Amino acid sequence: SGVIAEIEVKEGMTLKNGQRIASLDTQELLLSHKKAVQSLAQVQSTLDKIKNGTRKEDVGIYESRASLAMTDVYAARDDLLTKISNAYTVMDNDLWGKFQSIVSMGRNTRPRLEIEIANTAAENDIIARRERLDSIMDTWSKSISSTSTNGDIVASADVALISIRSARDLYDTTGAALHTLRSDSSVITSARTVVNEIRVDIDMVLTQITDARSAFRSAEDAYRIAQDELALKKAGSEIEDIRSADALVEERKNTVLIAEDKISKATLFAPMDNMVVKKIYPKVKEVV
Repeated sequence: SGVIAEIEVKEGMTLKNGQRIASLDTQELLLSHKKAVQSLAQVQSTLDKIKNGTRKEDVGIYESRASLAMTDVYAARDDLLTKISNAYTVMDNDLWGKFQSIVSMGRNTRPRLEIEIANTAAENDIIARRERLDSIMDTWSKSISSTSTNGDIVASADVALISIRSARDLYDTTGAALHTLRSDSSVITSARTVVNEIRVDIDMVLTQITDARSAFRSAEDAYRIAQDELALKKAGSEIEDIRSADALVEERKNTVLIAEDKISKATLFAPMDNMVVKKIYPKVKEVV
């Protein structure tokens, strides 16, 4: 069963034995076959490792791999923490440096809008977002301090990303308010420039943290795999494990053969040399 992809005959055509008549869409079949082949390769690799048994030199190799993988985890963690700390410095400098020319605020004091935007609702929104951001940045700072002593680095990265996105909401809101102003005074032009510069900083630190977090997670995954392989080597090869893995390999082989059989049946060929007298088939793309 499948969707017709091509029909290659007409009434009155003379066909040779083995000539293509029609074919089904095999995209999903080919994908299933690819997955089956990959799965077979994985279980075959596991079987080979089990059959190799445990040798002292093999254990040493896998211990070295696990040790190197752990070193990579520490390096990736340090890099992520550095990216988070640097991002905080950039965001804090932008907030208490550049943005002060638009919304001034002292430590533990209410913010004040330094430009006239003639929109009370927008002004109140900007002020409220700026005030909330102060406590968000404090939470971020505390998260960095606690994480530096073997805290949850991924959770710290999440706090950083939430803080940066909250800051971006403030700057986007301010940018939108500035965009509605018709004035091209030097103050407004300068304010627009400040917001644009801060947005560039935000895009940069978001990318850096996201990439560093992905690298850390990849390093953790690699370490877990190395640990599992080491444990397998240390455990040795029991006859039951070999039989179980062997059965799994045979099961995956059958899955591959079934997929290949389906693919081979997806094309209809002429069974002999003869003329097409009548063709009976549905339209292209119809399921048959």
